[in-house]
Amino acid sequence: TVLRDYIHISGSQRFYVLHGDVFDHVTSSMKWLAKIGDVGYSALMWFNRIYNRRRLKRGLPYYSVSQKIKQKVKASVSYISDFEKHLVEIAAQKGCNGVICGHIHQADKRMIGNMLYLNSGDWVESLTALAEDYDGNWEILRYDPEK
Repeated sequence: TVLRDYIHISGSQRFYVLHGDVFDHVTSSMKWLAKIGDVGYSALMWFNRIYNRRRLKRGLPYYSVSQKIKQKVKASVSYISDFEKHLVEIAAQKGCNGVICGHIHQADKRMIGNMLYLNSGDWVESLTALAEDYDGNWEILRYDPEK
């Protein structure tokens, strides 16, 4: 069974865990626009793969073209900020100390108010994941294809 959300207990901490797509107005309400975005994203990822193969052959490090494009678009910055704040609010309403999500594909670990915000990023585009140690400490893991 795939769950839409989950409360993860880590010591005395409670984390609201979810993907985050249910809070994205475009993917949940405007399916046609989401499809167009998906096609564009797939094309960008295809280009990114070819571009990075050529970079690696030249001895250059991995570089995410799609990440840079998203960072440059001001509207996406506003959207991301609203998305993060909304998830933190929902987690607080559920009595949690933090939120663990993905969806926007930008790995992050920081405090928003008194809540710990954790975003795993993604394995395809940014080559990131979240890891929790036995003491309940979180870290962002970054894969380096050159190592």
